[in-house]
Amino acid sequence: MTEPLLTMNDLSVTFYKGRQAIKAVDQINFTINAGTTVGLVGESGSGKTTTGRAIAGIGPISGGDVLFGGQSIRHFSHAARKGFRRQVQMVFQDPFESLNPRQKVVDIIAEGIDNFHLATSREARLAQVLRLLTQVGLPADAINRFPHEFSGGQRQRIGIARALAVQPKFLVLDEPISALDVSIQAQIVNLLRQIQYEQHLTYLFIAHDLSMVHYISDKIVVMYQGRIVEAGDTDAIYHHPLHPYTQTLLSSVPQADPMLEQQKPVLHFDRQALDPTASLVEAAPAHWVLAQ
Repeated sequence: MTEPLLTMNDLSVTFYKGRQAIKAVDQINFTINAGTTVGLVGESGSGKTTTGRAIAGIGPISGGDVLFGGQSIRHFSHAARKGFRRQVQMVFQDPFESLNPRQKVVDIIAEGIDNFHLATSREARLAQVLRLLTQVGLPADAINRFPHEFSGGQRQRIGIARALAVQPKFLVLDEPISALDVSIQAQIVNLLRQIQYEQHLTYLFIAHDLSMVHYISDKIVVMYQGRIVEAGDTDAIYHHPLHPYTQTLLSSVPQADPMLEQQKPVLHFDRQALDPTASLVEAAPAHWVLAQ
């Protein structure tokens, strides 16, 4: 049986605006097994990116804990935290904003190689960068170009290569395709699947597009207002959603058939219907839903 690589135990993140406490993430619990993909979905403001940043160690944790390989990331020693930062990498939503416009591609990708001393010489450093460019489907002559010389999809491939440069175990993919043209999105997702298969990587795939999450994920976790409202195997969530919010998200997924698109019902979720005292219950084996 596959062991959990990452576990969230009552993870909470609270921000303060003056004296007002805003719970961005409210005591969430789920696990991600090694070599699998968990899709984390929800609308803007649901807390999914805050969750991803907390998991990656670049965002605050106000309560609860995150376990990586069974160890609390909140209580790492300096050496353990450095190792964790190598093993867990993040690919960001905007491939242009996340790249230094003044650096050439060779230096962008090699940043982690330099930080963790993974190359013994300049020749070895260059060889690693060239291998990574090939892996993400970019030509060798990209090394001496700047980010503005590439398309959005190509820039995201550079971001993926940069994340892979330190040989991580786990990638947090924060809406990695939402800023890309629809025609490019499938290419990037297929690339991520191929890399995962080749390197046995583990992914947290954050998105609001349930159709793409369905394609890449083994499990889906649905968040709303900082809480998990439904979680389970991908097919169960996609084909048999139980929570009204999940049903609403799925109703917004466009149909390929124009006739079906016109006929499908458009659902609306009552935002006042979420009971702040409700808890998750196992409605079916490994299928959890927030009680109404």
